Amino acid sequence: MTSPALAQCCICRATTKLVDEHRPLPDGWVYRTITVDTGRFYCPDHSDQA
Repeated sequence: MTSPALAQCCICRATTKLVDEHRPLPDGWVYRTITVDTGRFYCPDHSDQA
């Protein structure tokens, strides 16, 4: 069993656990894809800047 991954806000560095990559992000968190392999997470406080 692997430990949950962490999502880190690209602006303020807040973190949240990602239980499963196939489940939605926690409430308010946003993920924006930049390229096929990379993207950025935004916390609820900064999701309007995504």
